[in-house]
Amino acid sequence: MRVWPILPFEKQVVKKECEGCKKNAPFKHNGIYCRIKNWRTGRESRFVDSLKGEKNGRK
Repeated sequence: MRVWPILPFEKQVVKKECEGCKKNAPFKHNGIYCRIKNWRTGRESRFVDSLKGEKNGRK
């Protein structure tokens, strides 16, 4: 019996979730955040920061 090695172009995918994905907590993600722009003021902010206002009862 002969065992062949894994070919170099074959890749094993290992999925590892961050704390935000595991706990469904949008403020604890460690990835790239979506940025939005207020075209009236010209200011940019992260989308997740707009959720903080809704969490406190504001919109």
